[in-house]
Amino acid sequence: MRLRFALFLSLLALPLPMLADTVYTYKGYNFNELYGDSGDLTTKDHVSGTVTFTQPLGDNSTVVVTPIAFSFSDGVSTITNLTAVPGLYLNVSLETNSLGEVAYWEIFMQNEVSPDPGYAYIYTENSGEGALDPAVDGGALEGGGAYTYHAPGKWTESSVSTVPEPSAVMLLGTGMLGLVGMVRRKPSANC
Repeated sequence: MRLRFALFLSLLALPLPMLADTVYTYKGYNFNELYGDSGDLTTKDHVSGTVTFTQPLGDNSTVVVTPIAFSFSDGVSTITNLTAVPGLYLNVSLETNSLGEVAYWEIFMQNEVSPDPGYAYIYTENSGEGALDPAVDGGALEGGGAYTYHAPGKWTESSVSTVPEPSAVMLLGTGMLGLVGMVRRKPSANC
C-alpha cells in the first residue's frame, strides 16, 4: 500500500506539459486615402486584428490556413470568428522569416452586413519588394472605403495558455489524498 501511495505522490510531482495557443496581433497605420462613399471611415482609422493558431508558425514557413480564432477591424466594421455569417469569405496567408516573425502576409475578409444585404471588406497585405502594391491595408463597404498604401503595419506574437496551472492539479491531488485518508481511518462496522 505504501508503494502505491509513493507512486501516486511521484505522479503528482511530474511537470505537466504546457499547451498554449499562439496569437499573432497586427496593427496597421492610419488610412491615408478615402474613396467613394467611405461612410464612417476616416483617416484616423486603421486595420488591426489578431489570428490565433494552436502552435507558433516556425521559422521560414508559409501557411495558408483558417486560424482557430480571428478578429479584425478597420475602425468601423469588425469581423470575428464569433460574428461571421455563413457567407464569410476568409483568406489568411502568412509567411515568416528566419526569426519566426511574420514578414509577408495577405489577409482578406468579406462578411455580409445589413442592410441590402451588403458586404464589409477588411484586408491587409504585404507582398514584399517588387510587388505592384507592396503594402496595403483597407476597409470598405460597398460603394466606398479607405486605404493605406506603402506602409506595412507591425505584427507581434504572444502565447496564451490553455491548460490549467500545475498548482490546480496539486490542489486536486491533495484533496484526493485527503479522501483516501478518511476512508482508511473510518471504523469498520464489525467491531
